[in-house]
Amino acid sequence: MSFRARFDLGKTNPVNLVIGILIMVAIFYGLFKLTQWLFTLLYYVAPLLLIATLIIDINVVKEYIQTLGKLVKRNTPLGIAAIALSVVFAPVPIAYMFIKAIMKRKVDKYIENQRRIEEGDLVDFEELESRPLERKETRRLNDDDTV
Repeated sequence: MSFRARFDLGKTNPVNLVIGILIMVAIFYGLFKLTQWLFTLLYYVAPLLLIATLIIDINVVKEYIQTLGKLVKRNTPLGIAAIALSVVFAPVPIAYMFIKAIMKRKVDKYIENQRRIEEGDLVDFEELESRPLERKETRRLNDDDTV
């Protein structure tokens, strides 16, 4: 005896299929327009992001260029393709470098704060007059005294 799976769709309404396809097309159209708007925004903001990245940490840009150079040496066609795609889709690597520079800066600040906590900061101080403290007479509590 063999087991056979049956796919019985029964009486399906073709209108439901058309509605499902229309909803799927509308969702993909909306995602396409959202992506198009995001890339347009990145295209106009990319020069400012590049300048900000260079101000925050120029080493991030140097590392990206060195990575592309190493890729060209290791695998020439892939390296050339990566460089071409970096030029064509320039806003994407620029946004990546900007986010990387900000994250690197936050990590450096966190490490510096942890170092300060561990080692302790030097504090500015003023020297006060040296005079002996007056000691007040304190009374000791006995067992009979109530607090």
